[in-house]
Amino acid sequence: MTKIKKISLVTAIALVGLFLSLAYIAPQNASVQADWTYPSGYNPHGGYVDRLTFIVYPSEDIATALLALQSGEVYSYDERIPHQSVAELEANPAITVSSIPGAIYRQLTMQCSRFPTNITGYRVALSYALDKTLVVANARGGFAQPMDNPIPLPYTFWTYEDQMSEHFYTQDIALANATLDAAHIIDTPDSPHPGWRYYDANEDGNYDVGIDKRGDIAAPDGMAIELWASAGYDPAIQAVTAQVAGMELCGLQGSVVEVDFDALIAGLGTGEYSLGCFSWNINPPGEPFLLYDFFHTAGDNNAFFYRYNNTEFDYNSSMMLAAETRLEARNWAWNACAILMEEMPMIVCYNDEYTHAYRTDIWEGYVPQVGINVMSGQSYTYHQIRLKESAGGPFGCFPTEYVTVLSEGMDFTNTILSSSGYTQTIMGLIYDGLWAVDPLDEDLGIGPNLAYEWTITPTVASGDIEDGLLYTFSLYENITWHDGTPFTSEDVQYSLMNIHPFGTYTSVNVQSVYRVDTPDDYTVEIYSNNPGYMEFTRATQVQILPKHIWEPYEADNFTWSPATPYDMTGTSAYKWVTRVTEQYIILDRNPTWHFAMTQPARTPCPAPPNPLLWVGIAVVVIVIIIIAGVYFFRIRK
Repeated sequence: MTKIKKISLVTAIALVGLFLSLAYIAPQNASVQADWTYPSGYNPHGGYVDRLTFIVYPSEDIATALLALQSGEVYSYDERIPHQSVAELEANPAITVSSIPGAIYRQLTMQCSRFPTNITGYRVALSYALDKTLVVANARGGFAQPMDNPIPLPYTFWTYEDQMSEHFYTQDIALANATLDAAHIIDTPDSPHPGWRYYDANEDGNYDVGIDKRGDIAAPDGMAIELWASAGYDPAIQAVTAQVAGMELCGLQGSVVEVDFDALIAGLGTGEYSLGCFSWNINPPGEPFLLYDFFHTAGDNNAFFYRYNNTEFDYNSSMMLAAETRLEARNWAWNACAILMEEMPMIVCYNDEYTHAYRTDIWEGYVPQVGINVMSGQSYTYHQIRLKESAGGPFGCFPTEYVTVLSEGMDFTNTILSSSGYTQTIMGLIYDGLWAVDPLDEDLGIGPNLAYEWTITPTVASGDIEDGLLYTFSLYENITWHDGTPFTSEDVQYSLMNIHPFGTYTSVNVQSVYRVDTPDDYTVEIYSNNPGYMEFTRATQVQILPKHIWEPYEADNFTWSPATPYDMTGTSAYKWVTRVTEQYIILDRNPTWHFAMTQPARTPCPAPPNPLLWVGIAVVVIVIIIIAGVYFFRIRK
C-alpha cells in the first residue's frame, strides 16, 4: 500500500505541474496617458479584449459564416447581413440584429466616353427605366431606401436628396421613351433588328453606327450594351437585371454579364465596359470629396471609372473644395449634384442599410457609429467590446479573444495601396490618425487621437510660404510605436511628405500639402495651398505611419509589401500578430496605447482541453491501475 500511495502522490504532483505549465501569465498593464471624453458622451478609452481574430469566410460562403455565428464559434459578422437571413438570426436570443442607414449606396457606373453611354439622353433614359423600388425589394429585401444623389443619407448636412425637384425612384417608361426620342435614339426603318432603338445622329431616318470618343471604334451591335456585375453577388446582379428589364420596355438592348470582381476592376482600368455595378461609400465625417475625385476632369478616379467631362461641373466642384466656410462648401456641392442629376454619369440605386448581427449573450460594448453601425470598418466597437459582468467582465480571465468574420481577406499589407474596406478594418486597428470622429455625434464632430489640440491659421504668400492655411497640431507625449520606438512629429512629416503622396487613393488627399515643419518632437505644422474649409479633413485625415519602418523602403514604398509584425508596427489599440492569406488575421491588444484602459490583476483562463494531454493522463492512469492490480494480487497471494 505504501508504494501505491507514493505512486499516487507523484502522479498528482506531475499533473498539477503539467496544468500550471500550460497556463497563461497575465501581461503588465500601462497606465492611461491620454484623458478625453467626447461631447456626445463617448469615451474612447478601451482595449478590453486581449486578442482579435478575423476569420475569412468568402461572400459565397455566407451561410457557413452565419452558422458559425449561430453556434457561437464567432461573435459577429463584419458585413451586411443578407435580408433572407434576418428573421432566423432575430429568433436567436443570443444574437442581436441592428439595421441603420449606412454611408453607402449601390450605383451603376457608366463609362461616359464609350458609345452609347457617352450620350447624355441615353444615360438619363436608363435612370427613368430603372425601377429602384424593385431593386430595393429584390436586392436588399427592403433593408435600403431608394436614392438618387451621390451623398449618403446619414450625412444630413451634406446630402442633396431633399433638394431635388424630381426623383427617379419609380419606373417611368413614358419619360424614358421621350428622352430617347429627343436624343435621336429611335427605331429607324433600316434597323438591323426592328423593334429595337438605334442611333440616328443625322435625323435622316437611317441607322448610324455609334463611334466612341476614344477613336473609330464602332459599338457592338449598334446600341446593345453589357451590364457588368460581380459574379455571384446577388445585390449587384439584381440591380443590373432590373436595369435590363427596364431597358427592354423602351426598346434598348442590354445583357447581364457576371464578371469576376478582379476582372471587373481591370475592365474599368482599360475602359472596355459600358456599365458596371458597384457600391460606393463616404467615410466619416462625410464631406463629399468624391464629387471632385470621381467626376472632375482632373480627378484621378474620374479617369478610372467615369471619364466624365463637364466644365460647369468642374467649376462647381473646384469651388466646393476652395470654399472658406462649411455652408459655402455645401452650396457648391449641391450645385455640383444638380448637374450630375441632369447628366447621370452614374445611376444611384439605393442608400443601403448596414444590417449587422452580433452575439450579446456574453459580450457588450458595441458602438453604433453614425452611418457605419457596429461593424464594417469602424474601430470603435473593437476598442469597446468587452465581457458582460455576468461572464466575468469587463476584462475576464487572461487572455480573452473576440472572433469575428470578414467576407474578404486583405488585398494588400501596404495600407497606401488598398481601397478595400476589409483591409482598412485591420489597418484602422493598427494605425492612428491625428484626430478621430465622434461616433455617436449625428453631425460627426471630431476630437483628439494622436494630437490633443490644433489650430488653423490663414497664410499669406511670402518667401517659401504660399497663400493657404497652416494647421498646427500638438501631439500627445510619450506615445510609442508597437516596437517601443517613440512617436514624434517626424513620423507625421514623413507620412504626409514621403508616403501618402505615392498612395493609390491617398495621393489626392495630400496634393495641396506642400510643406510640413516640425518645431519640436510634439508639434507639427502642416501647410496647404488650398484655403478651403474642407481641406482640413482632406489633408489631415490619413493614417500616420512609422518613419523608421518605411524609410528604408522609400525607393519602392509604392510596391513594398510589409510581411512581419515589425513591418506592421503602429500606434493604435491592437498589434499585428499573423495572417494566413484568405484564412485569418490575428491582432493582440496593445497595453501601451495612449487611450488604453488600465487593467486589474487577472487570473489565467483555464487551458483548453488538449487531446495529447488526455492521452498522456489515460496512459498514466492505466499504468497506475496495472501496477496497483499487480501489487494487489501479489499481496493476496
